[in-house]
Amino acid sequence: MADVAIDQSMPRQGLGIGSIFSQSFSILRKKFLIALVLSLPSGLVFALNTWLQARPFPGLASYGMLTLAGYVAGGISTSLIVQMAYDAKLYRPARIGHYVTPVLRGFPQIIILTTLAGVLTSVGAMIFVIPGLWVGAVFSLVVPAIVIEGAGFGALSRSARLTREYRWPIATLVLVIAVLEFGFRLLAAFFHAFFPDGTDWEVVSISLAVLIGAGSSAFGSIITSMLYARLREIKEGITVDRIAMVFD
Repeated sequence: MADVAIDQSMPRQGLGIGSIFSQSFSILRKKFLIALVLSLPSGLVFALNTWLQARPFPGLASYGMLTLAGYVAGGISTSLIVQMAYDAKLYRPARIGHYVTPVLRGFPQIIILTTLAGVLTSVGAMIFVIPGLWVGAVFSLVVPAIVIEGAGFGALSRSARLTREYRWPIATLVLVIAVLEFGFRLLAAFFHAFFPDGTDWEVVSISLAVLIGAGSSAFGSIITSMLYARLREIKEGITVDRIAMVFD
């Protein structure tokens, strides 16, 4: 999809981080159960990660595989949640079956590019936290670009163009999401310690970890959806109802 020309003489509009958070929380509250279902891939990987961290010597290979699985699951969950979020924003009923087609159409790109973006963000974070946040901001809109615009392997550059001039505010969003996810991981670890392996309550611990992981992923995905919509509105004058037309 070609970019719409922007009048560079106009003053830059604010991103509205507070509004993005409030809209995202409102959508999550209204569509909580549906959001959990759509984010189950991420929730399952989250639970596996929680279980693995409780092992004495899990090994780097296991961590590496689960990290990659997390990128893939996150990409799939986000690609489904993006569509649900716009339906919720427009007060339309959820159409889970309707969301699958765009995901299948862009499945190879979703898997490859979300993994690549995740690896680059993680490498940046290992070097120093700030580069990781910046890289995360640059590639934060890869999934919406694939699912909504059909950008394919051009989604990385499309995300980079959309986030230009707003990367540090977006990095703030990325940081808050990361802090929230860390808090959710601590909560899941607490429940795992409270209901240890080998007891009748182990299934409760695993189930809670799945729900916590799915909820965390759903909130982050909805924020991504609202961020994408806001930047399309700022830079191209395209509103949510026009964005959602691609699913009709």
